[in-house]
Amino acid sequence: MSVYLLRANLDKTQYVATAAVIFTAINYVKLIPYGLLGQLNSTNILLSLCFIPVAFIGVQLGAWLHYKLPTTLFFKYMYCFLFLTGIKLIWDGVSALN
Repeated sequence: MSVYLLRANLDKTQYVATAAVIFTAINYVKLIPYGLLGQLNSTNILLSLCFIPVAFIGVQLGAWLHYKLPTTLFFKYMYCFLFLTGIKLIWDGVSALN
């Protein structure tokens, strides 16, 4: 997703909003198999509800950073994180061969 969106030349707000919509859709689709596998039980739901304050703080911090970080620096960070993720995936793939 990041590779595609970074090449789409979106502005910072469009990039973040599109990523949020994509991940929301993916997470809603995952509810079906999780439900079929019996993972949507009261224990997991209560545990998820315990993380609401942490999620709220994360959203507030992300919004604050979004408006404070200059656009060029934002995209430099996105490319750096994408590069680091690629390196980690390559490492995992190579180390699994041994």
